[in-house]
Amino acid sequence: MSWGRGPILLALAIVPVDYFSKELARHYLAAEPTALLPVLDLSLSFNMGISFGLFASEGTWGWMSLIVLALLVMGVVAGLGHRASHPLERAGYATIMGGATGNLCDRFPDMAVTDFIDVHAGGWHFPTFNLADVAISIGVGLLLWTALMSKAVTAREPQKPVDPPAGGRGISCQTATPALGSRVREKDPAQ
Repeated sequence: MSWGRGPILLALAIVPVDYFSKELARHYLAAEPTALLPVLDLSLSFNMGISFGLFASEGTWGWMSLIVLALLVMGVVAGLGHRASHPLERAGYATIMGGATGNLCDRFPDMAVTDFIDVHAGGWHFPTFNLADVAISIGVGLLLWTALMSKAVTAREPQKPVDPPAGGRGISCQTATPALGSRVREKDPAQ
């Protein structure tokens, strides 16, 4: 299989949407959160780690390590996406690639990723994230969905009988006895 035009366009569309959302956040969001819903705020922050603030590290070596790690993961995702056979699976890999590319491009200028979406309930706050993180999460969800659906379809398919080898005398189980299990005998080619 190959990526095809659709998944590549999807990945490429995510990058500018993510970029402009981060530009708007940097330009318009103040230090104080802007409430959109009782459980959703827009709150500007800068993430030195990877998705959702994980593995934050200071300094040039930490920054370079995250860049190398991101490039390696993107290479693996690109290879898996290239081999994917189902359209939803390819879309999942494409959204992961688009989100990862968006965060990687954002990290280069100042060693940090701009985050601005804050989901919370009561005193609990989910780590602040951005649209690239949303794309990555959607991609992972699509991959899980296709994996679960392919297992469900496989489980429902009837088992096909195994045919004997062509041109040869096969072995068949004719009768069973409790003490010996299956009694095996060679097929008579005349039958």
